[in-house]
Amino acid sequence: MQPEAPGLTHRKYDGGGCALVRAPRTAGTPMLQTFNAAPQAANTTVLFFGAVGDQLGRSHRLHLPPGGVSASELRRLLSAQLPQAEAALTAPGVRMAVDKVLTAGDVHVQAGAEVAFFSAFSGG
Repeated sequence: MQPEAPGLTHRKYDGGGCALVRAPRTAGTPMLQTFNAAPQAANTTVLFFGAVGDQLGRSHRLHLPPGGVSASELRRLLSAQLPQAEAALTAPGVRMAVDKVLTAGDVHVQAGAEVAFFSAFSGG
């Protein structure tokens, strides 16, 4: 790691990573400045495949609260926005994946995650 040029950069940490910021640094300013940014709500992409996609379309954008929601709450939110969602998402054999990982049970879904619902299928 190379030494930082005095007075030119300082680091800011926002909970999600550290970034060098080009800004004057005054005497006494610590090199690592921390601040607590409030979590923000994010759009979550929900994808639908197979029979679920035939009923609900291929995708839907859903605004989730900053702390995320449970899978059952996600289904409830989708049902409030898409008329056929309740029947399609609770049909036997419908599976859910979060960020491309198959899930089971009432898992927690973070705001901004990619969620997919798909019906069981066979083939090769």
